[in-house]
Amino acid sequence: SPIKMQQEKSAQIKLVTTNEALVLLKAALDETPLIGLDIETAYWWDKTAERISIIQIGIPSQNSVDVWIIDCFSSLDLSPLQQIFLNNNILKIIHNASFDVNKLRKLANIIVENVFDTMLASRRAGERGCSLATLAMRHLGIELDKKHQRSNWATRPLSQEQLDYAAKDVVIALMLYEKANNLGLSGEYNRQSRFAYNEERPVVTAFEQPVRNLCAPIPANQVASQALIKIVMQFPGRYTPQSLSHCLGRDRGGLAGYIVDKAISKEAFVDSKEALTIIAELITTGYLIDRAYRLSVGQIALTQF
Repeated sequence: SPIKMQQEKSAQIKLVTTNEALVLLKAALDETPLIGLDIETAYWWDKTAERISIIQIGIPSQNSVDVWIIDCFSSLDLSPLQQIFLNNNILKIIHNASFDVNKLRKLANIIVENVFDTMLASRRAGERGCSLATLAMRHLGIELDKKHQRSNWATRPLSQEQLDYAAKDVVIALMLYEKANNLGLSGEYNRQSRFAYNEERPVVTAFEQPVRNLCAPIPANQVASQALIKIVMQFPGRYTPQSLSHCLGRDRGGLAGYIVDKAISKEAFVDSKEALTIIAELITTGYLIDRAYRLSVGQIALTQF
């Protein structure tokens, strides 16, 4: 189904549910020097059950984008894609590559090389507010409705609204790449890129009080993690994982917003995908407890505050 985009960009969705369709996709990928790439995950709150639901691959032409949506819940052999993702002659355009690249590696054993991260490019250019929705409005005049990001990606069949949402994200990333490339911005991503950026920001290297006789690892983004734990301590049982992730966003407010502002500054924010990853890690390591989608703090966190 076609999605008419602004600036004469349109997308044609092709749902891949069979190995035969995957062969056709592989043939199309062999002919292109550049693709857009995105994923959606299911069961993200449970590290033992988390899976990649779909992989979106956008193949651009002059005025349109073919968006192939690979249904990873189908019985597909994804090995042909590995050759493409490792091919350094094909540039992969991703927004927030630290999420997608690491999830593909951990959950599907797929390695992605030669990546341009549109979020990283905007950060390196000194922009504040680098979520896909923010950049789409700022640079393209396109409003993104992100409500489907938090929809249930484990359900089948996926709704047309979910497919449209997934396709649009890839198209927007490709359009942002065109803008960044025309401006000569650097978005080259490797596994050190995220940490190199974080080192430039004021961070707390550990919680103020040491962990006593406990060895669960604290999630990597420790400033944001600490702020989230403090919020849940103030409001036990109020937040779901999804609603808590909003507290790290650009439009935060109230006491929760104040706690986050004190931790990471008023100007900084965490992209929603990364926020959900941080929350999932806090649940996995026992800092937060998820009871029927309502969060409270775990004993390991209580020893540190």
